[in-house]
Amino acid sequence: MLTSEEKHGNDCERAGSVFSVSCMKSDDIPEAAALEREIFSDPWSEDMFRSGFAASSQLYFSVREQGGALAGYGAVMTVLDEGELLRIGVAPAFRRQGAAAMLMEQIFRTAAERKLAFMTLEVRKGNAPAVGLYEKYGFAAESIRKHYYRNPTEDALIMRKIFESV
Repeated sequence: MLTSEEKHGNDCERAGSVFSVSCMKSDDIPEAAALEREIFSDPWSEDMFRSGFAASSQLYFSVREQGGALAGYGAVMTVLDEGELLRIGVAPAFRRQGAAAMLMEQIFRTAAERKLAFMTLEVRKGNAPAVGLYEKYGFAAESIRKHYYRNPTEDALIMRKIFESV
């Protein structure tokens, strides 16, 4: 299994006034999986986190409050010049405070480092706060995947952001 530094390079830590973002470490997985169960109706298991974390194509980030509490996490998959935002999760107590913004900015730095042409994502069509966040960061709706989500059943909105060529 690659270390976080081997997968991400050396540019993986950023600190703000309230939060800091870094590459997720394997020791963070149980805490991220617990947060996942709290915020998603169809959560990833700890084994799913570990499997993705071990994959060289997947990158995981964590954002923590300055006091050390896990505020959120993000996961991205990159293949050649394509990226897919797999997950962003932010604890309810830390929403609308900049945690998701720090994750998005780290994900975009990684996209630039890897010279990605575009990034896609899937989001519940009715999740207005998430859709709004993604639109704020330049993602645009492209299509709908019918009945994609469970618990409850809902359509997925497929969104894409095209990066300017380097």
